[in-house]
Amino acid sequence: DKVILDGVFYIEGEFKIYNDTEINGIIIINDGNISIKPSTELQIKGLVLLKDYIGEEIINNERIKINYDGKVIKVNGIYLPGFIEPKIQVIKSS
Repeated sequence: DKVILDGVFYIEGEFKIYNDTEINGIIIINDGNISIKPSTELQIKGLVLLKDYIGEEIINNERIKINYDGKVIKVNGIYLPGFIEPKIQVIKSS
């Protein structure tokens, strides 16, 4: 079964994923990590913010799919204090 979560998630420590999971919203990871069981997949629609991330790589991970979704960010961002509406025009990778 696939777990579907909506909202804003603030993570300090380890966030363990045991089933296929879809997260629609904003994930803020501060000095923590995401741990995924080998046979599962995590799909994120929205935005991921990392500060002092200590886990396995998220960007090039085959089991983690991240799709920036402005509509989802706008709907969930209102719950964050001082939220401004981001508009990304260019993303550069090194």
